[in-house]
Amino acid sequence: MNTIDVKGNHFDKIGKGIIAHNASSSPITINENNEFYNVDYGIVIRETIGIVLIDGNNFNGLGYSPLVPVNYGISAITIQNFNDYATTNTISVSGNIITDSRIGIHALNIPNLSIGANLNTPVAGTGNTISFSKEKGQYHHGIWVENCNSAKIQSNTINSTEPGFYLEGITVYESTDALINMNTITDATVPVNVRGSCPDTEFHCNVFDNDAEPGLGVQLVAADLPPQGGNTDPWNNEWYGYDNSTLFGVTGLANSPFDWYYKTGPSKYNPYPASGTANPFGTSAPGSACVVQAATNDPDRDVRYAAIAEDSLAFTEYENEFIYKSKKYLFEQIYADTSLLTKNTAKDTTFSRFYSDLYVTNIGLFRHVDSLIMAKI
Repeated sequence: MNTIDVKGNHFDKIGKGIIAHNASSSPITINENNEFYNVDYGIVIRETIGIVLIDGNNFNGLGYSPLVPVNYGISAITIQNFNDYATTNTISVSGNIITDSRIGIHALNIPNLSIGANLNTPVAGTGNTISFSKEKGQYHHGIWVENCNSAKIQSNTINSTEPGFYLEGITVYESTDALINMNTITDATVPVNVRGSCPDTEFHCNVFDNDAEPGLGVQLVAADLPPQGGNTDPWNNEWYGYDNSTLFGVTGLANSPFDWYYKTGPSKYNPYPASGTANPFGTSAPGSACVVQAATNDPDRDVRYAAIAEDSLAFTEYENEFIYKSKKYLFEQIYADTSLLTKNTAKDTTFSRFYSDLYVTNIGLFRHVDSLIMAKI
């Protein structure tokens, strides 16, 4: 099969609308206003390594079965792979309108995923609009990514018009190098939830609006984040409905407090972080323009990764787990791009030793096994 195109269909009162499983490298396009009403799952994509484009569809009033939803039940779109090696091409979810789902867009083990506006081919996508007005279970997510390294989540609109149920606007779980940019989240219980190790993940030009309903801002759960912005380049996120007394814009617990730079002047730029989360630094610099970006800022190898290669990382909680995940991530980066071994600095030998040592451990052996599996798909 060369291509899979699904266009202009109507789905109503069924369990699952569209399912694509083990589609190998066949491009999948689901667009041109497919409509989903009263379904438990709108679109389900699993174990697919080709181009996937989900654009311009309409999801309204999801939830068909009388059973209490669990896991990813009542999701408009869920895209999942059994590990994070499986995706080799573009996966883009853009321009969809999702109303009254429990989970808007979910992704598991999908590296380089784009949700919302993007600069990629085959199309330059626009943001998704995700709205909640009815309770569909114990918790709700607008956009939820798990282990989606280098995910780009840009220019999406997420809002709740009905108070009283738990909503996380954007949930980022164990995702390295993610870009959260130019999203507007209104009246969510938790506008953004960041869980676990998310190094190099950046927040640019987002609007967290809790003027009408109080929220928890950027909530950290044993989170590991890099400095947000710099003294000459604040990233101009905006907070509404937050202050420096009880309604903090950054809450929860950071694995290690990180710096958050903001533009001084209007209070909307001040993150008002709670103690133990972020260190706020005001700057008079105007910051960069708010535009759709191709990727996060490219980190310097020695600055970003030397502590991993030298085995000098330290974490306040779950130290063994986070160190293992950091080593696995760096190994994967080098495996995909061996030019990281030779940057003509004094640390080249350190990185080469790190890579060769891990190549014969379980990290390297499992990576080899997975590459053989993917070669057969």
